[in-house]
Amino acid sequence: MTDRIKTSSTDNAGAINSNSKEKIDLSIVIPIYNERESVDRLYKKLDKSLLKLGIDYEVIFIDDGSVDGTYNKLLEIHKKNSSYKIIRFRR
Repeated sequence: MTDRIKTSSTDNAGAINSNSKEKIDLSIVIPIYNERESVDRLYKKLDKSLLKLGIDYEVIFIDDGSVDGTYNKLLEIHKKNSSYKIIRFRR
């Protein structure tokens, strides 16, 4: 069982709401730092595999203060698929 994180930060796209009635079978947490060049490839491979499972899932990217545009790429992914969420830390 995983704990839900409640946040009010506007920097956290798709922030996890502890009051959500959404049923999640699988949560994947991925720490990420300055991976702008590889995050699209990761998303495509991961999403393809998760869709094959046929379960409800969420992927939570933890952006640890990237300065190379990774956060903007993650926002694009979130806009395409709201199952992908972002928590952003700034340095």
